[in-house]
Amino acid sequence: MRGKIFVEAIAQYENIGDSILRRRYLNVLRRFGDLHVLVGGHPGYISGLELDPADVCYERRRQWAGALWGCMLTGQRMCIAPNSGETTVF
Repeated sequence: MRGKIFVEAIAQYENIGDSILRRRYLNVLRRFGDLHVLVGGHPGYISGLELDPADVCYERRRQWAGALWGCMLTGQRMCIAPNSGETTVF
């Protein structure tokens, strides 16, 4: 059974390198589980991530964190993958 991988992919929207870096990171992570991605709300940046239709995307941190906590509290197989480049502590 594949687990859920929670990853934050928010970065500088105007920096094309940020979306390219995270796109490759997400492609690697996808091999290990089902992605739950915090993407923010900028449409151009989100399209640059080239997300898979199977990825679960969240524009708001509260929704993403709620899903993460729900998995932890119900004992589902999951992990948190730190954001490539920087990490936000919430």
